[in-house]
This record gives sequence, C-alpha cells and structure tokens, in this order.
Amino acid sequence: RGLPDPHLTLTGPDGKVLAAADDSALYPQDPVLSAVAERDGPHFVTVRHSTYGAADVYRLHVGTFARPTAVFPPGGP
Repeated sequence: RGLPDPHLTLTGPDGKVLAAADDSALYPQDPVLSAVAERDGPHFVTVRHSTYGAADVYRLHVGTFARPTAVFPPGGP
C-alpha cells in the first residue's frame, strides 16, 4: 500500500480551486493549507492521496487554532 501521502484542495462556492497543498516544510508528506474565505457560501476541502492511490487513514484539522509548523530545538527529545 505504501505510505499515506495526502493532498488538500480548497474549493470556493463557485467551484473554483482557491488553494491546494501537497507537502509542507515540516514533513514532505504532511500538507498544510491556510486560507481565509473571501466570499460567503459553502467551501469544500478535498483530501485525497497525492497519486490517487488508496490510504487507510487521513486526519484533517479545520479551524482557527494553532498548529505546529516547526520543531525547536532541531533534533531535541
């Protein structure tokens, strides 16, 4: 099966892709996406495998809370 390698897409109310992420600086297979909705209406977050393969588990955090984007000190316990 391989490792999970998620890809995120944010789509606006008109169906246009507003943002997408495949990787992040913290982990190559951990996408991070940050966006502020400029219009009212339903917005959709799509989570899929980056190569359209199957994965067992995805975890999605959506909200206005802090998410770690770095580790300090590097190599620390």
